[in-house]
Amino acid sequence: ATLVLRGLKNDSMRQTLEAVQALIGEHKVNWQIDPEAFVRYGVRHAPTFVLLTGSATNTHSGACGARCNTASTFYSVAGDVSLAYALDKLARRYPAAQPAAAPFLQRLQVSP
Repeated sequence: ATLVLRGLKNDSMRQTLEAVQALIGEHKVNWQIDPEAFVRYGVRHAPTFVLLTGSATNTHSGACGARCNTASTFYSVAGDVSLAYALDKLARRYPAAQPAAAPFLQRLQVSP
């Protein structure tokens, strides 16, 4: 999983780093700043969980305003829920997402 931010907090990298640190604590979490991802995947509410399936392709999209990578298929669910709950919800709501969600769910169930 990767935590994606729309931009900098108060246009400050220092404040952004402090906010991310407060959010993730000591956990090793991949994160990036990618404002175009919010458009690319139709994110309107935070948090939103996006499950990418298929291979990424470069496309020219008016939504992104530039060439951007998009997955051939993606599924999303929004809400203040756990990652396991979001993956389970995606798999139940979108049967085609189940094969992509299952390995992640299995790893979460095995983790301490």
